[in-house]
Amino acid sequence: MRRRHTFLAAVLLIAVTAGPGLVAGSGPWAAAQSSGAVTVKVAHDATYGAYLTDGAGMALYVAAVPEQVDRINGSGTPPIAACNGTCLQVWPPVITDGAPVAGAGANADLLGTTEGSNGGTQVTYAGWPLYTFAADTSAGNTFGQAVAPPQGAATGAAWYLMAPDGTVILTKPPE
Repeated sequence: MRRRHTFLAAVLLIAVTAGPGLVAGSGPWAAAQSSGAVTVKVAHDATYGAYLTDGAGMALYVAAVPEQVDRINGSGTPPIAACNGTCLQVWPPVITDGAPVAGAGANADLLGTTEGSNGGTQVTYAGWPLYTFAADTSAGNTFGQAVAPPQGAATGAAWYLMAPDGTVILTKPPE
């Protein structure tokens, strides 16, 4: 667990000090950029079960307050969590050029879009805006699961994987 926290702290420090250029589209942050319609599909993990990924297999996350998720899962009225400024460097939004496509295991009826805080067309699932995580550098990485915001952040939201049925996965990472 200590190794995971050290790794995440290093990623956050790099993103915060490097400035907004990281979102521009190189390295692991390029996952949020799109040159066409984004595909959303499903991957499986022994700890988290089935969860959403993009077409390249990169995990997709939502920002949510756990107490809200307990009340909201299954209600069809998710809160819209905004990620702006420095947040976008660590949590790039999933931006699409065109209607998102449901890949293997994803429900096309739950896919949608909203205007992203960066001005692009952001992909949503069951109404939740989707994001990638800068520390997830390979398909199958889920380092962003249950990551809480830095101290002093304006929101109490943490980041979670989403299940193909549109519910937020609150399972904590293994120690």
